[in-house]
Amino acid sequence: MNKRNEPKLMSIREASKYLGIKESRLRKATRLRELPFMRVGRLIRFERDHLDQWINKKHQDEGGAL
Repeated sequence: MNKRNEPKLMSIREASKYLGIKESRLRKATRLRELPFMRVGRLIRFERDHLDQWINKKHQDEGGAL
């Protein structure tokens, strides 16, 4: 699937698969405000571009540990 067909917002399940981490780790990171997210009502959503920027920043700052 190319980037144009991918959804702009991802759920916790989709974002955890995208990042290659457990959902529980992503929930903890969200709770601690370690990464960018938004709320749509009660739902938590992640923008793919923001996650990519966060990953790049983590690699520069900490050598890549998520």
